[in-house]
Amino acid sequence: VNVYTLEHLMTMVSELVLTRNQLLEISRRNEDTEFKVPLQRLSNVTAELQEGVMKTRMQPIGNAWQKLPRIVRDLSGELGKQIELEMHGADTELDRQVLDLIKDPLT
Repeated sequence: VNVYTLEHLMTMVSELVLTRNQLLEISRRNEDTEFKVPLQRLSNVTAELQEGVMKTRMQPIGNAWQKLPRIVRDLSGELGKQIELEMHGADTELDRQVLDLIKDPLT
């Protein structure tokens, strides 16, 4: 999925969450309201949507490690030393933005 599309979707979900919170606050102040049940359903759907959008942004951390074996192999050749690279937990998922931020420092 296009990164711009995901970012836009995340922004829209954030706006929905803010609006939901405002409506829930109004509902709390007016205990006897016919909007209580629909607002609770809106709250549940919004939470599920927010969770779903967050999951689409998750990527395996192994994506950030893709270049390391070659870098280590090249470095080993340059230094004339044997280097053993061990990578564990490649399937652990992180937010895409976090992965983008750690790729360069890892390298």
